Amino acid sequence: MKLIMVIVFLISSLHPVYVSFNTLELDEGENKLVLMSRVFYNDLTKAAENAYDMEIDTIGTDADINESDLAPLLRYYKDKVKISVNNKGIPPGDINLDRFEISNYA
Repeated sequence: MKLIMVIVFLISSLHPVYVSFNTLELDEGENKLVLMSRVFYNDLTKAAENAYDMEIDTIGTDADINESDLAPLLRYYKDKVKISVNNKGIPPGDINLDRFEISNYA
């Protein structure tokens, strides 16, 4: 019985791991913070699909990017990324996602 409980606990505690690399810099010329993130497209797509219970069509290359196609991904990113400066949170509405690239290495 204990073994079954341990197995059930281990299975229920498993969750996906999404990997990203982030850099936060101050652009003194424009007086703004610049956040650069590298996120695996497949991970971001799967996370957004799970969060919003929807299916997202995959996108090929930068030439295929349409902002409306990326809307759920950008929404998920803004919902999940939390930025604080001097212990003061930046509201998601103040975060502008003005450049993005998609690269496939499949």
